[in-house]
Amino acid sequence: MELIAIVLVALLLYFIQSFVYRHFAFKKLKYDCSFSKEEVYEGERIELNETLSNYKWLPVPWVKTEIISSRWLDFAGNQSEVTHDARYVPSFFYARSHKRIRRSWNVLCAKRGAYSVDRVTVVASDLFGGSCGSMPVDVGASLLVLPRTVDLSGMFISSRYLQGDHVVRRQLVTDPFRISGVREYSPSDPMKNIHWLSSAKAGRLMVKNEEFTTRQSLTVVLNMQSIRYEIFQVVESERIENCIRVAATLLENTLEGNLPVRLMANYSEKKEGHDCFDSGENWGQWHVLEQFRTLARMEMTSSLDFEIYLERFAPEMTSTDIALVTAYIDDFIYDFVRRKADEGINVTVYLLSVPSTPIPSDCTVYVPIQKGGVLQ
Repeated sequence: MELIAIVLVALLLYFIQSFVYRHFAFKKLKYDCSFSKEEVYEGERIELNETLSNYKWLPVPWVKTEIISSRWLDFAGNQSEVTHDARYVPSFFYARSHKRIRRSWNVLCAKRGAYSVDRVTVVASDLFGGSCGSMPVDVGASLLVLPRTVDLSGMFISSRYLQGDHVVRRQLVTDPFRISGVREYSPSDPMKNIHWLSSAKAGRLMVKNEEFTTRQSLTVVLNMQSIRYEIFQVVESERIENCIRVAATLLENTLEGNLPVRLMANYSEKKEGHDCFDSGENWGQWHVLEQFRTLARMEMTSSLDFEIYLERFAPEMTSTDIALVTAYIDDFIYDFVRRKADEGINVTVYLLSVPSTPIPSDCTVYVPIQKGGVLQ
């Protein structure tokens, strides 16, 4: 009789605590998840912070959360599970009464892109490990990973070197070497070019007039098509990733001389239509940073066949220099280079694959190299 009474009391206590936890486990239980930074560069490390706060007297002995993020945000090691492009990271807490718990994950941003943790499901249990329900929490944690830059001199070799010509290092932004007097300062001029003696005499800011650099401008043309025949979705994604890194490097290199630069690509953020990206020509840190953000958000797709793209937009490319970044090269691209040369525009091609045919001597093409200087 006593045993039955003990069993009945135990069952009663179990159902009471189960009832209490089902109704009060999530009361005043708050969860938040955020990145330590909103914007970083590819390869940097940041923190993903979880905060669980229990503002009531009732402790919750077991709380589980599951963070779903991109596989390219590398954290949690063996504790996480990677499926296709998603990473699942479970996290467990013991929420004591009136306590706040904070957990930080060290995150390696392995690849450029726009990432987010939109919603996290919080699961709790009672004293005996029985489930007492779940609670979805909108966290809205977002992160933009900007593309990293690369060493162009260590990544490419001029095709002219392979044909027996002497190789020299060429920069799109040449140091000023010809000064033809002074002129009034404009917002696009770097401060280092100010001629202080002439400014004092004129009573306003005057700068050295450098004939070569003041007329120079650059258009970076990014081909988002990885092979010649490709319908919208990129086939060789890693080649396009390298193309994006090269384009980012070319954009950053314009900052030293405050060179006006424009980014164009056969890419559109619109899901329908064939609009293509054009940043417009501008200069300075803010303009380049905005283009880095555009490159970070680019998906692996092209909006227009590159041959059609060049035919349609070539007349708009009027800069003194054009840097064409592409994963492949063909006769149409060679013809584009020659047509622009006839217009007095210098076109440099950065090729992210090994050319299948000899490169014409009248085209400036940089091809990739392996370690030791051997062609891929």
